[in-house]
Amino acid sequence: MARMAPLEYVTDFADQAVMLPLALVVGIAMLAAGWRRGAFAWAVAIGGMLGVMLVLKLWAGTCGVLVFGDQMQSPSGHTASAAAIYGGVLALLLRRAWPGVPLAVPCAAALAVLIGTTRVLLGAHSVPEVVVGGIVGIVAATVLVRLAGPVPPNLKLRALPSAAAILGILLVFHGLHMPAEAAIRKVRITWLPFGLCRGS
Repeated sequence: MARMAPLEYVTDFADQAVMLPLALVVGIAMLAAGWRRGAFAWAVAIGGMLGVMLVLKLWAGTCGVLVFGDQMQSPSGHTASAAAIYGGVLALLLRRAWPGVPLAVPCAAALAVLIGTTRVLLGAHSVPEVVVGGIVGIVAATVLVRLAGPVPPNLKLRALPSAAAILGILLVFHGLHMPAEAAIRKVRITWLPFGLCRGS
């Protein structure tokens, strides 16, 4: 059990208990800094990622098992969120230094590999579930960077308050676990019976 502690520590940075407050704070920070286009892009990309993952989790739990077997029961939300949110923020920050370099895919992919690996090693997800989550997160980060456009050169990021708020979220919420998976499973069982996929 002690051997798994470092993996759990890393993977908990991508739990929805951390990611949802973090996504909200980043969006508010963009608005507060006067970057409306960036805030709009953030809302579209991150909101879209969460919506797609919800649909995929509902589908995989009812139809995915029938089509793919035990390897596709619930795509990894941790992996998708890490790729989209951490990867997206990293790509936007690095874009100021290298404006012409396409950074969204490598940044998001690196975070997807990091968190996805912890999910597989902890036995929380299969490799296909992590791959699906990673693809969704990488697409979301790419949409974010494209929609956001270039970072305004005169943008006042208010770096210290934003960094303090983000650090506060990580310190307060890290280690907490949101029961999102259980809630999705309950909805799936109640409203989406297996018969739906069998055409009966």
